[in-house]
Amino acid sequence: MSNVLMIKVNDRPSDQAVSVQIYETFLNTYKKENPTDTIVELDLFEENLPYYSDTAISDLYKFNQGIELKADEQNMVDTISRYMDQLYGSVFNSR
Repeated sequence: MSNVLMIKVNDRPSDQAVSVQIYETFLNTYKKENPTDTIVELDLFEENLPYYSDTAISDLYKFNQGIELKADEQNMVDTISRYMDQLYGSVFNSR
């Protein structure tokens, strides 16, 4: 059993976007061929992703160095960590 992270990056309906049709076809085929795998779908248009700015990078740096974070910095680190955990969980738990 593998963990698969499917990231959807197009918010157009499938009848208007070939990439969405490909996504849906792949997903449905994969589910049929791999019924025991766990699939997590991440639709970037339904998420509240922050801009990955210098501020975010600095917040992560401070966190990794053990420097105390302000509430807004901790919030940014928590948000980034949630998405990174999804990605790394899919990548490393599938091996």
